Amino acid sequence: MGMLLENTNADLSGQYMTVLAALQPLFQVSADARSVQFNARDNACGAVGRMIVKNVDAVPLHQV
Repeated sequence: MGMLLENTNADLSGQYMTVLAALQPLFQVSADARSVQFNARDNACGAVGRMIVKNVDAVPLHQV
């Protein structure tokens, strides 16, 4: 998702809140989680970072 948002020529900033809502569950990882869950969280962090790089004004930084 992050790569798509970062590299598209279309303005998808209006969809950022929807994307953030979809990614939010990936950040709920318990300390005893499997490595695949940690990998998913890391990928979600990367997606959010790419969203920020693409259009920082469209990301609610205080909530992220």
